[in-house]
Amino acid sequence: MKSNHQQTESQPDFPTRFRSFKKLTGLSTRQIAERIDAPVDVLKHWERGGLPRGMALLRLMVLANRTQDGMDTLFPLLAADIRKLDARR
Repeated sequence: MKSNHQQTESQPDFPTRFRSFKKLTGLSTRQIAERIDAPVDVLKHWERGGLPRGMALLRLMVLANRTQDGMDTLFPLLAADIRKLDARR
């Protein structure tokens, strides 16, 4: 657990990763909101430091997974864990 905590500290914060994801996809906040069926205000909250939760988080993960390098951009630790699990198969 401690090593994960140290890794987390070295990762950019979520608003920075979210802005990087927007650049990667070329989508605006409004377009991402439409694709994940979430209010634009929710995404603006993420840009100010809030963390995604519930169905919005799940749909954002699906969108990121469908975007090349999206999971690595938005959820780098999760993407690394998924690769480790896939390697074990």
